[in-house]
Amino acid sequence: MVFETILLIVLPYGTAIVCGAITERAGKVVSGWSSIAGLALGIYFFSLSMQLLGTG
Repeated sequence: MVFETILLIVLPYGTAIVCGAITERAGKVVSGWSSIAGLALGIYFFSLSMQLLGTG
């Protein structure tokens, strides 16, 4: 249960922060949209990890 909670927090927000930081030099607009895309990617990674943990 604790591991799932950590995954729920770290994967979406971590990828959003990393994607925003990578594109920070491109400007605020690009960095913002990249952060949103990173959040969506993190949610996707979370759902994949829950599928793997559920079937494994």
